[in-house]
Amino acid sequence: MDVSNKPLSLVAVVVAVAGFGTSAEAIVRANSPHTRPPTMAERIALEDATYRSAVGDKAIIFVRVSLADSHYAIVGWRSAGQTARDGLDVNLFRRVSGHWRFIYEIGGRPPGYGRARADGACAVAPARIVQDLYGYRCSFTWRQLHARPATRDETRLLQAALDRYYGGSSFGRQHLIRACVSRVAPAWAAGQDTLGLYEWFKKRSRGWVVVHSEGDTTPTPPHAVVLSLGSCVGYFPSDYYR
Repeated sequence: MDVSNKPLSLVAVVVAVAGFGTSAEAIVRANSPHTRPPTMAERIALEDATYRSAVGDKAIIFVRVSLADSHYAIVGWRSAGQTARDGLDVNLFRRVSGHWRFIYEIGGRPPGYGRARADGACAVAPARIVQDLYGYRCSFTWRQLHARPATRDETRLLQAALDRYYGGSSFGRQHLIRACVSRVAPAWAAGQDTLGLYEWFKKRSRGWVVVHSEGDTTPTPPHAVVLSLGSCVGYFPSDYYR
């Protein structure tokens, strides 16, 4: 059901039924007075952009455009066949040169995965926009949201740590595509490997070691670390909060 152009009161009801009360109640302002329904052209373009942002059929739940800056909008959607218990994805778009560009996503948070957070959006959109669209007040310094690219020497040492981690694995040797070091916690780094997985590293007395690999059962790094590295490495922090 697409509620993009329904009255705000109806949008609020539909969103509540859709499961936001349990999975993402703090991240969306579908009934915010600071947003408006899209025009027909905006809705078509934003729906098309949402379909392109990930594979599979999607059910559009709502579309809202910022009143403060109509270059920003959010789209709430769920994969076809999913129910409210599967959570809801909320994509943030920015219109650049007439095209809606996908810049951030807060993925669905099924029960047991904790509350979704919009803090990572503060690295890609103005604080006013994040507050209007997601209902989240940004209160971070630039350093807290932006890590730095690893130096050549650091990348070499991080690659060596990754080699040790994958040593003997059936996946074979993996290469770091991009590696970054946190500015708020310089003993932490992260990168993406050639499998497409994100890896988090910590610098210990014997050097850098992989402490968490995407999808494994080891604890994720501290919240502030995950947040600080996301915009540099290229992941959405809220996907990795526990």
